[in-house]
Amino acid sequence: MQNALLEWLESGDPAPLKIDKEHRVVVRIPVDQNFDYLFCQWNYNRNKVQRSNKFEYTGIYCKKDKKLYDLQHRLSEFDDKYMELRAETLREQMQGLVQRLIEETINNDRKNLKVKEINDSQRLKNLEYYIQYQAYKDARELYLKLDGETAEAYRYKNQFRADAWSEETLLDYILDPMLYVTMVAAMYVENNQENILSDFLRGDALLAEYAKILATPENNIHTILKIRKGISTVSAKQVTITMMVGEKELTFKYDAARLTWDCENKFSSYGADRDGRDQLEEAMGRGCNDFCPKSIVRITYGRNTIYEA
Repeated sequence: MQNALLEWLESGDPAPLKIDKEHRVVVRIPVDQNFDYLFCQWNYNRNKVQRSNKFEYTGIYCKKDKKLYDLQHRLSEFDDKYMELRAETLREQMQGLVQRLIEETINNDRKNLKVKEINDSQRLKNLEYYIQYQAYKDARELYLKLDGETAEAYRYKNQFRADAWSEETLLDYILDPMLYVTMVAAMYVENNQENILSDFLRGDALLAEYAKILATPENNIHTILKIRKGISTVSAKQVTITMMVGEKELTFKYDAARLTWDCENKFSSYGADRDGRDQLEEAMGRGCNDFCPKSIVRITYGRNTIYEA
C-alpha cells in the first residue's frame, strides 16, 4: 500500500486512489504548486468514492521533497517512517530551533540588545515583584538542586513558545524550515528587547540571593539540605525524628518525603504520626505545633542515624 500511495502521489494523477484491501479511497486537493492535501474515505462495502460518506483530512504531501506530513490515523501504516513529521512534532522541533537561534543571536551578552533599561511600566512592576518576592525562593530551590554547590554564572536561556500552526505557517515551515526559523527568531529578538533584558536582570537577582544564602550559615536551607541528603541514603516512607521544644525532647515517626521538601520556615505537623501530633500539640499548643528544621536534633531509620544536628 505504501508504494502504491507514493507512486500515485508522485505521478500527479488527479483521480482518487482506491486501496482495495483496506477499503479506503484517497483523494488529493492541490493547495499550490508545492503541496497537496490528502483526504480519505473509508468504505467497508464498496471500494470507490461514495456520495454518502464523508472525506476526512489525513495528511499533506510535499511535492518538493516527496514526503508525507501530518499524517492522521487513516494512514497509520506510515507512522514509523513519518511520525517525526506530524504537525505537533514539527512545532516542537521549530520551537527548539528558534530558541537556539535566539540564544546564539544574544550570545549571552546583554550588550547585544538595543535597550539598556526597562521602560514598560507593567514589565518593570513584574521585575520588581520578582526581585522582591520570587528571586529568594528561586535561589533556595537552586541551592537544593545544586546540593549547596556554588552556582555558575547566569546564562541566558530563551523561553520562546510557538503558537499553534496556521495553514500558512505550517506549509511555510515544511517548505523551508531554516528560512522560517530565521524569520521567527529575528522577529522575536526585535519585538522582545525589554523582555530579554528583564531575563538578564532576573538572573542577576537570583544569583545575588544565592550568594546571600551561601554567606548566611544560619539560614535554615542549609539544615534542610543536610536533612534531605540524609533521607536520600535510605528507602523509607517514615523516619524517626528526635527534636527539642524548649527543654523537652520529643521523639516520633514522620513522613520521610515531607522532609525532602523546602518547608521555608517550618515542617508541618501533619507529617507526624498520631502520637507525634499529640506530643507536638502538648508541647507547643493547638494550632502552633509546626516545627523548625533547626529544632530537629536527630533523624534515624531503623538503627541508623541519617541526620544529626
